Amino acid sequence: MNEADKKLQEKIEAGFSDPASDVDARLYQQIFSALEKEPGYTLPASFAESIIHKIQHEQTRSAKREYFWLCAGIFLLVIVMIVAIVFTGFKISAGFLSGISAYKGLFVFGAIFVVFLHWLDRKFIRAKSDVL
Repeated sequence: MNEADKKLQEKIEAGFSDPASDVDARLYQQIFSALEKEPGYTLPASFAESIIHKIQHEQTRSAKREYFWLCAGIFLLVIVMIVAIVFTGFKISAGFLSGISAYKGLFVFGAIFVVFLHWLDRKFIRAKSDVL
């Protein structure tokens, strides 16, 4: 709003301007009286429900789209891996595992320890966080 509009607004609100003689003042009063009226339009009762439905529908579409791209990416990764194996003549060799056979007990202990920690987590830590 520029300075002239501010002065005009102040004059009309103070009652100093004659709307019959000033075109701008008359237009200002018409606009001001139109803005004072409540709009004749009311929203339908199901407006909020339809907005929520649209949001949920868009979220569902977005989730489906993300799932599609995830599956497409995994599929293309497998195809590229197969093509790379075929072109390079890759042979699977588990020879590096022969040195690990001396540490069987350590691996069994590690697996049991991880299962035990998982059980402790479920029994005590997550039980407390579910209560809160």
